[in-house]
Amino acid sequence: MSNTSPKGFYPMDRNEEGEFLFIVDSGNPTRMAVGDVVSAVAAGAVNVAAAADGTILVGSVVELLDSNKCPIGAWNSSVSTKYLPASTAGFALVALARPGRRFRCVTNTIITAAAIFATTALVATACDTTLSTSNHIINANDLNTGSDFIILGSENVPTNDITIANGRWIVAFNKGILQGTGKSTGV
Repeated sequence: MSNTSPKGFYPMDRNEEGEFLFIVDSGNPTRMAVGDVVSAVAAGAVNVAAAADGTILVGSVVELLDSNKCPIGAWNSSVSTKYLPASTAGFALVALARPGRRFRCVTNTIITAAAIFATTALVATACDTTLSTSNHIINANDLNTGSDFIILGSENVPTNDITIANGRWIVAFNKGILQGTGKSTGV
């Protein structure tokens, strides 16, 4: 059986106090989808995170709105796609990367339970325009070298098989705006 989990980072909990609406300015160089990790930029805005953004990571996108605050892709939205195109202004509702907050994500390679408590980096690939989904994942090839996230465990559901690619993992942000530089390596 193959793992068919969506790529991206999704909070294990959703609540109003842990989410914040940020501006996405028209200078955003990359298209943005739900599940994308975002980083802080000038004037209080966020953009899709790049692989080396580390200490300026803010969290992950849980909803996207156009410049009139209408959900993108809705009949009355100025954005007809389910992702926010590059160079398009709008708003991103972001699940904040608070210390200890857990996010579900995948890796495109196989990692074992020995990776628990290891640190890893973000692989930030532009969103899929056909499916309108995030392509952000954790990098299993740099365990204890990258330090954007710390791996807390695998998602304990019957449809998750960590012995094959695209296994689901639970991580916490190790670095970012709300927690500073984080720990440099795993245990």
